[in-house]
Amino acid sequence: MKFSCDRQAIAEAFQLVAGVAPQRSLKPILTRAKVTVSKDSVSVEGTDFEVALRCTLVPNSVEQEGSVAVPAEKVASILREASDSEIRLESQGDVVNILCEDGFFRVLGESAENFPPIPAVEAAPAKLGGAVVADMMRKTAFAAAEERSRYSLNGVYVSLTAKKIVMAATDGRRLAVREEKLPAKAEAVSGIVPLKGVSTIRRVVESSGDVELAMSENMIMVKAPGREVYSRLIEGKFPDYARVVPSGNDNLVEAERDALLSFIKRAALLAPADSRSVKFSVGKGALKLSSRTAEVGEAELSLPVGYQGKAFEVDFNPNYLLDVLRVIDGDKVVLELKDGECAGMIREGKGYTYVVMPLSA
Repeated sequence: MKFSCDRQAIAEAFQLVAGVAPQRSLKPILTRAKVTVSKDSVSVEGTDFEVALRCTLVPNSVEQEGSVAVPAEKVASILREASDSEIRLESQGDVVNILCEDGFFRVLGESAENFPPIPAVEAAPAKLGGAVVADMMRKTAFAAAEERSRYSLNGVYVSLTAKKIVMAATDGRRLAVREEKLPAKAEAVSGIVPLKGVSTIRRVVESSGDVELAMSENMIMVKAPGREVYSRLIEGKFPDYARVVPSGNDNLVEAERDALLSFIKRAALLAPADSRSVKFSVGKGALKLSSRTAEVGEAELSLPVGYQGKAFEVDFNPNYLLDVLRVIDGDKVVLELKDGECAGMIREGKGYTYVVMPLSA
């Protein structure tokens, strides 16, 4: 193959693909990116068998078509550090020359025939904004379980129905749910997307316009202009999250989002390392946050809030509230409580719900 193209465009493609390809693997071919050149396009692919990414760009010129697999991370670094506006790549067998204005790099590749094919998703896609997809994942993925033993919770549940798309994540102690109306009808399907697939999709779609999202029984595909992400779905059943959303939380604590975030961060400084517990004491016009660690010290802070209900106390893990406060967009937030033993809830508009269990539950 012989072609030239915009350096920044192919550098961005390799950077994305290098984020998918593992740096080390028992299957060395997975550490490589497959470059395929045709008369009017260049594609760069990477996969780790769980997540796959294909980037397509338009070359400046093509002298010879062909394909080869090259070290993904090394080539990404070469292209990133180059200062040329245009770059030229030529292959002779499995050897690839990257030609710059001031010199060249010669890297050893291997036959593209050894590269695993990206499986297709045979399903009708739903169309929606890329920024919407990225926002839905940003506001849910952080609540997924990190323990590998809880396999079905190690991802984001995605559900397509005729009129809406829902994303949800939980680790058993908190739940984040975000839903959005679809501009057109979609086929009903659902599955659990692993966190690596979620993060790859977010990087690809957050600056895109409209994207297509399609799901089969074991795969999800998200297609943006010049980018396609494929991810295997996690086997297992996601919990019935609707049963976790509390009702009757009519003790409403209204606060400035930034102020509440700051006060929780400060109170957490002296929270016990084992339990990560901060006590929330609500009373008329004020929210008192307190923490104490034996042989270290204690903290007590009082934040003015909008609250006129009964006084009571409830303990929360501060990190679970900090996480949601960091992704909410509004200036104000309402913490919906019932008593000292039931789950608390934060909502944003009609499409976002976050539930957090108290430490006493």
